[in-house]
Amino acid sequence: FDAAQASTMPTRLDDLAATCYALITLFRNSILAPACSFLGLTFLSGYGFAISRKTLEDVGGWSEDTLAEDLDLSLRLSIMNKRYIFLPDTYVRDEPPPTLSSLAMQQRRWMQGAIQVFFKSILLGFKKSIRSFLYAPIAGLFMGLLANVATVLSALLSLMIGAPTTSTLLVLGALLNTPLAVTTGRLLLSGKAQLGFKRTLVGLVMTAILYNPVSYTHLR
Repeated sequence: FDAAQASTMPTRLDDLAATCYALITLFRNSILAPACSFLGLTFLSGYGFAISRKTLEDVGGWSEDTLAEDLDLSLRLSIMNKRYIFLPDTYVRDEPPPTLSSLAMQQRRWMQGAIQVFFKSILLGFKKSIRSFLYAPIAGLFMGLLANVATVLSALLSLMIGAPTTSTLLVLGALLNTPLAVTTGRLLLSGKAQLGFKRTLVGLVMTAILYNPVSYTHLR
């Protein structure tokens, strides 16, 4: 393989910030990374991965024009169809942010980088490879932006075509909430086994509270 990514886990779970961070890594480990691997896309999470020097040179090295250099590198590796493997049962530990405010600052930086990769994937999709388009929703999902994008788009569409009917709102609500419910259920099952049910539930609620205002601020 040209690149490999291991699962990741915080070194400690002794406070709320570490619990929220654990849920974020759990989302990458149990949903995002496996999904990318299934689609034949590379996903590197910034640590816990290995890449050959030749491969890194082939794709032009590290990018200095984004805050999400790992996601940017993943995009370029995917376009070039480099051989990639995700190792779900191999864990690498890392240090979580010490406080909720520092976690919010970290996620804000990562979201800004994901927005940069989002637009880059669209641009490269027209210029180089259709596969690049696949990374637009990946970048959005990774940073918790898709729900906010859908909200803004629905508001813009309502200005052009008029207010949506009740049935339309129900259908759109179901379409948006079904994948969210499936994702939440998957995280509860994975988190219960690794973190315990109570800690997982608290982490999910706090992470949702953290992500929504931060991601909406970036989108606006």
